[in-house]
Amino acid sequence: MKKNLLRTILTAGIASMLFALTLTAQAASDRWQSTTARNAENNIQISFRDVQVTLPESWAGKCQMGASKSSVTFYQTKSRKLWTEELGYANGGRLFSICFSDDDSYTDEPSYMTIGSTSEGTYYASFPTDLQAYTKDTAAYEEFSAMTADMEWVKSHIALTVDSSINTGTDGDYIFPQSSTAYLSAGDLSGMSADQIQMAINEIYARHHRKFVLQDVQNYFNSKSWYSGTVEAEDFDVSVMNAYEGANVALMVEQLNKTAASSETVTILPSSTKDAYGMIIETGDGYFRVRMEDGSTVQFWYDEARLGDMGLSKDSFQVGAVTSLVYDTESYEAVNILIW
Repeated sequence: MKKNLLRTILTAGIASMLFALTLTAQAASDRWQSTTARNAENNIQISFRDVQVTLPESWAGKCQMGASKSSVTFYQTKSRKLWTEELGYANGGRLFSICFSDDDSYTDEPSYMTIGSTSEGTYYASFPTDLQAYTKDTAAYEEFSAMTADMEWVKSHIALTVDSSINTGTDGDYIFPQSSTAYLSAGDLSGMSADQIQMAINEIYARHHRKFVLQDVQNYFNSKSWYSGTVEAEDFDVSVMNAYEGANVALMVEQLNKTAASSETVTILPSSTKDAYGMIIETGDGYFRVRMEDGSTVQFWYDEARLGDMGLSKDSFQVGAVTSLVYDTESYEAVNILIW
């Protein structure tokens, strides 16, 4: 009984700490009015009007939140307090922000992740690109470091909680209208051809205004009322995708590889192979370079005589095209290639 009472008191105290800085900004926008609760794993769930953020239980008592008209920012309490006391700098200790934009200007920010959009505009998460910890205090610095180590987990637990579409077309305009707001399953892909799956992947990119190298693909999306192509293929950054989109692309790429493998009459693979996926950034005689999802660059080789068996030619390798491939881990020869 005492433990339950203590937990209730602590939870109420945490809620007060988290929202003390937010109340002063509520007059500016009801977008950031919020409630807090604990989920089944005892993590902290903060629900705004359109977005829900889940923070690790370990952040309890260590985090503050402040809102403006267009954003709500999460800070490490210790670093923020120490920066304020020393320099009067109230924005120190920033961990991340949840922001709203009614245009595409946020894509110029150096580090962001698109959460999703409604008919009003787009929600995205913004992250600092420099160290925000108060480094003169060892305890504050170590605590900040531990919290930033949780950021990948936090990113995967930010979600839009209203019906959304990054664009405003009808469901009939999409292959998968829910691919930016829900996880697809293998059953959703059942019966689809490789071309249809590839176009569904492109659809996710198109929601983020990507242009396409292949003219027939570009023509397809140009015909959609919701599409606005403003990002060159070679400039497209997959980090703009939210957690649903990233998982759905990975699922569809996996299915594409299975489809390609089953469609070949004879498949002879080296004893040690590995999958790769990314964007072609350079091509040459017998090789192509790919920017992987983690930002690294890898050069792969191919046997031109075997391209026909894969439904490809040398002209298929174009900068900006997306590729999924299987390669020999010793020679880095691509032995199975899909390009779209």
